[in-house]
Amino acid sequence: MSRRSSIRPVLRLALLTGAIGLLCSGFAVSTAAAAAFGNSGILGAEGNVDLPRFPSISPDGETVVFSWRGDLWRVPFGGGTATRLTSHPGRDHDSAWTPDGSMIVFESDRDGTTNLWRMAPDGTGLRRITDLDTSVALGGVGHDADGEVVVGFTGYLEGDLYRSPRPYEVSIEGGEPRRLHDAFGGLNVRSPDGTRAAFERGNAKWERRHYRGDDRRNVWIHDGMEGGFTPLTDWEGNDGKPRWSGDDAVLFLSDRQNSTHNIHRQSLVEGEAEAITDFEEIDVAGFDATADGRKIVLHRWDSLYTMDLDDPDAVPRPMVIMAPEDALDSEENLDISRRVTESALNPDGKSIAVIAYGEVVVRGTDDGSLSRRVTETHGRERDLAWSPDGTTLYFTSMNGGNASIMTATVARTRDEIKQSYTDRTAPDEGEDQADESADPESEGSNDGVDGDADPDESAAESSEETPAEGAAPSEGDAEQKKNAASEDDPEAEDDAETEDEPDPLLDSARWADAVSFQLTPLIQAGTNDHRASPSPDGMRLGFIRGLGDLMLFDLATGEETLLRAGWDRGIEFEWSLDSAWIVFDQADMNFNQDVFIVPSDGSAAPINISRHPDNDGGARFSADAKALAFSSERDGEEYDVWYVFLDRELEKLAEPELEKYFEDAGKAAKK
Repeated sequence: MSRRSSIRPVLRLALLTGAIGLLCSGFAVSTAAAAAFGNSGILGAEGNVDLPRFPSISPDGETVVFSWRGDLWRVPFGGGTATRLTSHPGRDHDSAWTPDGSMIVFESDRDGTTNLWRMAPDGTGLRRITDLDTSVALGGVGHDADGEVVVGFTGYLEGDLYRSPRPYEVSIEGGEPRRLHDAFGGLNVRSPDGTRAAFERGNAKWERRHYRGDDRRNVWIHDGMEGGFTPLTDWEGNDGKPRWSGDDAVLFLSDRQNSTHNIHRQSLVEGEAEAITDFEEIDVAGFDATADGRKIVLHRWDSLYTMDLDDPDAVPRPMVIMAPEDALDSEENLDISRRVTESALNPDGKSIAVIAYGEVVVRGTDDGSLSRRVTETHGRERDLAWSPDGTTLYFTSMNGGNASIMTATVARTRDEIKQSYTDRTAPDEGEDQADESADPESEGSNDGVDGDADPDESAAESSEETPAEGAAPSEGDAEQKKNAASEDDPEAEDDAETEDEPDPLLDSARWADAVSFQLTPLIQAGTNDHRASPSPDGMRLGFIRGLGDLMLFDLATGEETLLRAGWDRGIEFEWSLDSAWIVFDQADMNFNQDVFIVPSDGSAAPINISRHPDNDGGARFSADAKALAFSSERDGEEYDVWYVFLDRELEKLAEPELEKYFEDAGKAAKK
């Protein structure tokens, strides 16, 4: 089966902060997903509508409404060409039909928060039902025991101390919402006769697959006539998103079979839940059904499927949906001024690197400097770190699914591009005139060819070319000798130039003027390696592997060394300025965080420096590595800065001597 067609919009980024100016363009973001496998053996639909969501079915089972690209569309139950119902920059998502099919109720955030709206099946007669300052979620539309058409929804409207939503109802004509009952729960929908309501209780997220526990979701039935509650399901996993199948049965999602969310039907009277679908691996995300439960439309991965249970051989069949594509811009100018998540200043102070919208961007620190985008990947980048000489930028990339450590160097600068071109030259005007006025006969003269040259003229030429005996050689003579020597020994000239001109690749200032970059994977082992930090001598690289192993990487040999095994993702480490020590903070199995120090060559085991039952961390060496400062909450459960001497000689100093030491150490650190 061929891959689903997709629109690939190109995002153009513009970073406009005061210190960072950026214009980035040129990476495509795909809106298509991989095809989903179903028990029907069909991989997915071939229409151009990709990723349709939130389906609802009309009471007669002939029309399906779904959300695509943030708007609502209508299509026949058998598929075909979809008709747009809404067109708004806001997002229109879940929808439900009134029992008589005369109106469609839907969620929309077009007014800021998600409220409920209604419209006719052809998209006309748009009207808002709720006007709330907090978002709500649509449950279903039905009528109560008195015959009034009501809309069920879920929301946090009352500021309950117990943070769980409640089920509410509101008239189709709008007005004040009212509680359906006093229990917590949501996604409530009335039975066809209006006497009962099905709803779900529990807070385990549907995205947390295979959940088993006390926070699971279950389906309950509320009897509106007697006011009682009855649990319909008691599965140890999630059951929810109910829809009625007549007045005596309920359809719902459950992963009790195949460890995959499928549609099940449960009678209110007796019997076990019956599986309606039999998908594997990929869950059913949502569905809707007619009041009698005989026709179903469901959403799974990137397709909608339909089922007609009146068919003895009923299986889910993917819908083939076509729709106009001209409504989506292929390019978007995005201001990412407030999407800078981290920055790192080059050691030479002439350039700065930032992570903006998940990409690495660099620019000079001078006012008006232009910015350049270093990475163009679908994965996010983070953890910036410069090499001590400022020529290499280390960062973590998630491109490919696993965190890996990359390096970036400057491939070309603006100035280098300019120097590769020569100025245009025009013919010399004087030479042209001399050529035109030259005597043709003199050009053909053979004076001097037969040895009859004028002796006076020859003598004059000889005196110009040969210096007088004993005279010092002129600058021109020295240059001629130098050129002659170069011709005899070209390597000598190359060596001289190499000694005079430094390697431009070792000039960190090139970053401020860079236009293109060389990206190279440094550590790409598939073990989620991140947070690289080069040693001050530039010989090694510290990084975190997996859940919290502290590793060292030799930049010369590529050898990796485990310095400290761990499970704590929050581990932080820092080098001493002489590269001889590493300080790190790590939590133990009791979640107590302490500060440790260890020789960077691994010659000794780490030593716990802080040794306190409260948390300690954020340690930093002094410039001479004789003292260590860290933050601790050991006093009054508030974080303060503490320090410890690593040199016993400092402990012997009197107060004036200690102050003098700090003063001298501070001055030395500034040099």
